[in-house]
Amino acid sequence: MIILLNMLLALILTAIMSVGYFVYKKNKKSSTIVVTVVTAVLVVVIYSSIQPSYLPKGKAKPMKAIPLETYEKMEIKDISIKALPKEQRQERFDEIITVRKEVKAILDK
Repeated sequence: MIILLNMLLALILTAIMSVGYFVYKKNKKSSTIVVTVVTAVLVVVIYSSIQPSYLPKGKAKPMKAIPLETYEKMEIKDISIKALPKEQRQERFDEIITVRKEVKAILDK
């Protein structure tokens, strides 16, 4: 929606300036330049009032602090991936190979 409004603003301003230029070229009146500029400024002011604002509105409620007692009761789990010892890796690998052989034997029947 914002992209469309921005494109529409650019098109409208381009059209206003183009029309103003051609009217000025035809009439050679300096008032045409003033009317063109005032119209363009008016369009920008209207656009800025229509465009949604992403600034915060109102006041944010402060968050309640969590009591320290709850932190003391919490457990910290280490979920980082660690390299397995060589023996465990070999066991897992052997299990996978065994399962694959069993599945292959079942499918070959």
